[in-house]
This record gives sequence, C-alpha cells and structure tokens, in this order.
Amino acid sequence: MRFPFFKKKTSKQLFTIAFYNLENLFDAENNARTLDEDFTPNGFKKWTPKKYRKKLSRTSQDDSQDWPHG
Repeated sequence: MRFPFFKKKTSKQLFTIAFYNLENLFDAENNARTLDEDFTPNGFKKWTPKKYRKKLSRTSQDDSQDWPHG
C-alpha cells in the first residue's frame, strides 16, 4: 500500500512543528465566565491545584527528543 502524502526525504533540512491544544487547560478555581465546572475540586474531574501544576509541567516539557530526526 502506498501513501502519496509520505514523501521521500531529500538532502534538505527537515523541520517538525508541534503544538498543544490548551483548550482544556483550567486552573482549579471556578470562574463564572468560563465553562470550567468539571475542573474544580468538587467537579467531575476532581481537579486540584496539584493536578493543574502537574499538567503544566508535562505540557511545558521539551518533547523534541521523542521526535524522529533525519
């Protein structure tokens, strides 16, 4: 099976761009202006400041070593 969107690498330098969808990045405080009720200590996800800090830490880590390089 051939996939036309996979192109053969050339001698040119290859760049990879990655991004995070931070749409669900909520702190643990309830805010009346956002739909964050699930992301509070009493909400569905039992969201806490500790969980928030852990998510921030993981999101901010440099994952460049995990990407395949030419």
